[in-house]
Amino acid sequence: MKSFDFVQNLLTTLVIPMLAIVVGIAATPGVWIFLEFHPLVAEQDYWIEILGTGILLGFGVMIWG
Repeated sequence: MKSFDFVQNLLTTLVIPMLAIVVGIAATPGVWIFLEFHPLVAEQDYWIEILGTGILLGFGVMIWG
């Protein structure tokens, strides 16, 4: 059972950074959409900026997911 614990810890240590890379690559288009279009709503009225930011975050999540 001790060898299983070692293998589990080793594989977990190797898999977590790889998963972070995969998720980061998958999130890139959504983040790009948000960063590209956020300046269009950033200089508007307070409530329009909040609404635009929410919509852009929604678009980013939909593209990512």
